[in-house]
Amino acid sequence: MSNSSIEQKLTDLRAKTMPEFASREDFYAYAQNRQVPTLKADEAFKDIQDNLLPIFKAAQELCEYLGADENYFRRGWNKSQTFVQMHAEDLPADHGDRPIDKLYHMALVSRIIQTINHKCGTAEEKKFAVMHADIVNDNVYINNGQRQKVSGFGWLEENKGFKRAIGNSELKLNYDDNYLHEYLGAFQEDVQPVLTDKSAPVCSSSGQILGWDRMKESSVLQIAAEPFIYAEMARLYQEQGGKLQGFYRDDRGKFAAQARKNITAKIFAFCDMKKSQDRQMQILNEPHQK
Repeated sequence: MSNSSIEQKLTDLRAKTMPEFASREDFYAYAQNRQVPTLKADEAFKDIQDNLLPIFKAAQELCEYLGADENYFRRGWNKSQTFVQMHAEDLPADHGDRPIDKLYHMALVSRIIQTINHKCGTAEEKKFAVMHADIVNDNVYINNGQRQKVSGFGWLEENKGFKRAIGNSELKLNYDDNYLHEYLGAFQEDVQPVLTDKSAPVCSSSGQILGWDRMKESSVLQIAAEPFIYAEMARLYQEQGGKLQGFYRDDRGKFAAQARKNITAKIFAFCDMKKSQDRQMQILNEPHQK
């Protein structure tokens, strides 16, 4: 019997002997220290979506809007792929990583933020802990609501099972903590602007959106839109007769600036659309006036 056949029989056996779970969190807790059957792609994708904070859910919707494709995050999700490092003459892109890999990391950051908020007491403590979370040094200030530095930030106990179960799913996900660092940093900048010119916070420490006009300045939306900015750079370059061979060796600063301007305009349009949709929903839900 081949190794693959043996593994399949073991997987089937585990599936038959697994206990029933009252919630997905119970399932993740079980998966912390146990091997579980491989989740189907659709099931894992739903788990990823269900764990996104509102601001990262908006980032997902923005990418689908910019790509004019509601299945944008399903592109190539059934293909095993290692990270593709680009060479100097390659097409500007996002290192060849699949959209689903990015959404997976948005869900991981969302769960980390949820865990921090759950372990803290007051709104002030939650914001303090979120803003001092540091993936690089693997530390976070949480201890039942007290400002005490504890280790193990990256994989707080509540998140181990989720990472293991989803990471081993049929989605064949790539993991890169650089994404965690980027998405967490963008989130922190939206909670409490420090490095940008934002006029006010964009979201709360729990990831709640504070208004679609503010979202036009969102760092989370900007970083989610990066692949579209690269693609727009290439389009502008080719439009003027440039060849992608040697793209990085040419003077292309004007293309980068124009591409970012073009995509930023689309981000603004997306936020205006969401604001209008929310207003329409609010009107529908308002009691009818006599």
